[in-house]
Amino acid sequence: MDVPIFAYMRWAKEHSAAHRFDLMVSGVAPPDFPAIEAPLQPAPAADGDPGIERRIGERYGVPADHVLFVPGATLGLFLLTRCLMRPGDRVVVETPAYENLPGLVRLFGGEAVPLPRRPEDGYHLDPDRLEAALAAGGSLVLITDLHNPTGVGAEGAELDAIRDVARRHGARIVLDEVYRDFRPGPVATAYRDDDPVLVTTSSFTKVYGFGPARSGWICAPPDLRATAVHLVDYLTVLAPAPVTGIARRLLTDADSFRDRGLRIAERGDTVFREWVRDRDDISFVEPAGGLTRFVAVRGLADTEPMADWLRETHDTAVVPGRFFGDPGRIRVGLGIEPDLLRQALANLGDAIRRFRG
Repeated sequence: MDVPIFAYMRWAKEHSAAHRFDLMVSGVAPPDFPAIEAPLQPAPAADGDPGIERRIGERYGVPADHVLFVPGATLGLFLLTRCLMRPGDRVVVETPAYENLPGLVRLFGGEAVPLPRRPEDGYHLDPDRLEAALAAGGSLVLITDLHNPTGVGAEGAELDAIRDVARRHGARIVLDEVYRDFRPGPVATAYRDDDPVLVTTSSFTKVYGFGPARSGWICAPPDLRATAVHLVDYLTVLAPAPVTGIARRLLTDADSFRDRGLRIAERGDTVFREWVRDRDDISFVEPAGGLTRFVAVRGLADTEPMADWLRETHDTAVVPGRFFGDPGRIRVGLGIEPDLLRQALANLGDAIRRFRG
């Protein structure tokens, strides 16, 4: 089997937590959490976890039979993409994009068709560009909200227009909402149980700080959920008992964990704005929330040599933009402690001055 290499994940696993000043982080650090006694015998014949799915449904206003609990949003994205596409399909994928999106299309034998999200448009989704892409034969659309890597949000009218375009062309939309709960205000989802054109995946990873727990879910109509369950039978069979135990405990106090993550994001944003206040050598589009900024370095077409030098000389890691299809930018994560973040950004400033020169 020809498996395309997920280049960013290979690179991230090599460098994650390997440097003192880690600007790669895209989620908050895990919180203090009590020990979980997880039974080793799962509920017999259970798909997902009915109790967790009921509580997720209540939290996001989705019927429980439209929710499937799975070990992580990455698996959720895998399931939805595989269930909704066939080899040879043309799949419309936003760009810049988290590499997993076009990677899954290639893995399943499809053709990834770019849907540009342009900085001059604030990286928002453009229904006219989607119309053109689907008119050429697209059957599926893969997008994110908040957008990874920029943090830009898709507003209600924007998503409604995207839904309408997809519906006219008989296409479906898979929306990754793993960063969605970084938005201020009550939690929400774009999934609607009365409109099957758009399905979602998410997890308790980014703002909640439970990345190592791999606790995720999909929201999809019951027939699509059932197809995903059959695919899970070939993959994980069941969610691991420790994962379900952590998710049950997390859901008893989810708002507190989210509030902690929002405070960390606000703290990082304050430090970042101090750093950029007097700079004229970078630019970025304002995000709707989150811990990352997708930064362009003026006059620098390829940031990877700068990122390599920064790691080797300053023990500071940023994500080169080539992993998102835009080599002239870097993704900067703001989730580390303020003093470390200030020094990390000072190190980045040194690198920018050197490489622009």
